[in-house]
Amino acid sequence: VVNWLEEGVFDALQRQYLRVLSLVILRDDGSDESAIIESYEFRVRYPDSGPEMTVTTSGSAPAQSKEEVQWVRI
Repeated sequence: VVNWLEEGVFDALQRQYLRVLSLVILRDDGSDESAIIESYEFRVRYPDSGPEMTVTTSGSAPAQSKEEVQWVRI
């Protein structure tokens, strides 16, 4: 996952290609259908002042604050 972030996501952020990144965590209980445990949607904008991100979560995870996603600033 770290390699994917460093070589894919961060590159797309620097080039201002990335608009939406979705991360979905599924539970595989052996049935034909997997249940979504948590999901995160990262939406990125690129105003002149620098990249901005909003995070939408669902599932059992607590909502993320703006401070927790400061790593996006490039």
